[in-house]
Amino acid sequence: MPTHVHLPSSPLRLPEGIRRADLAEEVGLSLVLAEAGEEARRAITAYAAGQGLRVEGWWPLTRRLKVRGAVKAMEAAFGFEWMRSPEGGLHGAGAAHIPQELSGYLRGVLGHDPRPKLRPHLKARGARAGEAPPVPGKTAVDFAAQYGFPSGDGKGQHVGLLQLGGTVAEADLKAYFEGLGLPVPSVEMHPISGGDPAPTQDSRWEMTLDVEVVGAVVPAARLTVFVAPNSSDGLLDLVESALKGGPDQPSVLSMSWGGAESEWGALELELVSNALQAAGGLGVTVLISSGDEGSSDGATDGKQHVNFPASSPWVLAVGGTQQGTTGEVVWNALAEAKGATGGGISDFFDLPDWQKAAGAPQSANDGQIRRAVPDVAAHAAEAGGYRVFVDGQWRVLGGTSAAAPLLAGLITRLNAARSKPIGYVNPTLYGAAKPAFTPITEGSNGAYSATTGYSACTGLGVVNGEALMKVLSPGTPGSGH
Repeated sequence: MPTHVHLPSSPLRLPEGIRRADLAEEVGLSLVLAEAGEEARRAITAYAAGQGLRVEGWWPLTRRLKVRGAVKAMEAAFGFEWMRSPEGGLHGAGAAHIPQELSGYLRGVLGHDPRPKLRPHLKARGARAGEAPPVPGKTAVDFAAQYGFPSGDGKGQHVGLLQLGGTVAEADLKAYFEGLGLPVPSVEMHPISGGDPAPTQDSRWEMTLDVEVVGAVVPAARLTVFVAPNSSDGLLDLVESALKGGPDQPSVLSMSWGGAESEWGALELELVSNALQAAGGLGVTVLISSGDEGSSDGATDGKQHVNFPASSPWVLAVGGTQQGTTGEVVWNALAEAKGATGGGISDFFDLPDWQKAAGAPQSANDGQIRRAVPDVAAHAAEAGGYRVFVDGQWRVLGGTSAAAPLLAGLITRLNAARSKPIGYVNPTLYGAAKPAFTPITEGSNGAYSATTGYSACTGLGVVNGEALMKVLSPGTPGSGH
């Protein structure tokens, strides 16, 4: 019998009531190659074919070879035991392994856990059936004015919205934009790897919120909604599909989903972050919300956690504020079970060069200083939050999931006034553009408190769009490309 070696895979916590899968059922895996060369692809493809599996796709940016076949063949080839949960999902349990002679070709495997990996960063209290919902709050246009966004409608620009589920109703968009006296923007749906076959209320509301916020700020921009299955493999499919390059490449990507960094395996964190790094080379600015559960990010292990993929150093992580008695303060409504801005110190990513002079705090977990989250902030509280039209009603929603697309709209307006897109902007924001931000000096998100400088609650603070535009003058390339 040949010697086998184990491969790293994402963490798997099996649900209750699991049972062995039918050996004839079909399952799939993503094989992460150690390098992108043809030799590795040929070797693994030949091995899979010899085991009765078929190759269904090659994802070059993340070096993933997708294979599919019967449970019996997959178990023989890679060692997982495939189990079926009461909900119907197929899970690969145990350790993955391959023959020793192939060990130099594979880094690990993904795709063996179909359960949702990320959650939308949305805070909403739905009206009861038959009850007229309250309609206070502000529109995204109001918030754009509050933060001094320069004028513009985003004409000629392309924005991508990254979703791990959801759908949006044309009737909702029509009612919303007519209510604001704006044209309905061009919205194209781009399902990836099957998209989302069963949208939940949260995912529907998240997608609608993102489209309506960005569309209100830049109604003349083209919007593409990329939607993939909610899993680590789905996230990689999502990012890679949105970064294909070419004339249809969006110059701004916004994402309002994530999960506590501790829920991810090291290979997953590395692959997703490396894929996001490619955005800068394409002139793309990626904005991701920092989470809505405070400094613990909803974890119950007694430790503090940042949200991923917001913790990747290759994205602009967006935190949240709320209105205080004399101005904006850190968003923290945890006492009322209404959320708080995510933020803190990564347990995985090192401190980026551009953040070294920012004054990031020590980790509440181990006292070390690594990548600090978020970078910037905007209003995220449900109180006085974002007025949207969803599921046939006007509602007020909150969450850092609203703050991220709002600032994506700002970057889009700035891009429209330039000869080149801003791209990877983080080094500039922590450098020449720092005076364009007002620090938030009051409040906390749990383990971290606001200060007169950078804080792991609201980052550099809230922006003045006109001041930022002066720094990022037309035609001046952004930092990072």
